[in-house]
Amino acid sequence: MSKPRIAIIDLTYNSRKYLKDVMEGIAEQTYGKEHISVLLIPNNSPDDVIEFTEREIMPKSGKHYPEVVHLDDGINHGFSGGNNKGIRWAMERGFEYVFLNNGDLALNDPNTLERLVEELEADPQAFSAQPLV
Repeated sequence: MSKPRIAIIDLTYNSRKYLKDVMEGIAEQTYGKEHISVLLIPNNSPDDVIEFTEREIMPKSGKHYPEVVHLDDGINHGFSGGNNKGIRWAMERGFEYVFLNNGDLALNDPNTLERLVEELEADPQAFSAQPLV
């Protein structure tokens, strides 16, 4: 049986200084890159996160990093609007789980996603789970 797919939504508004660490934490997850897609949503960020993403992150998409999708429409949708945009994207593509990642949250434990999915799969009444931050 295949593992459920996870879409990680990361609002990168003003988060250029954190993005490399965030992406490295995702790359080190034991869950398996083939089961993860990362959606980077800049929300019209005033820093150079868009240029940094194109230059440093996208060339490693599907290689060092899981698949990375850069959703940029030049509009600041706000926190909930940006996450909702990413959730819609994930639902339209049949992802089983969505992980909302704050722009400055690096996953330091490589088993984070593995453990969250195990907990959710073990309890069919569970609606959501989050790691201790």
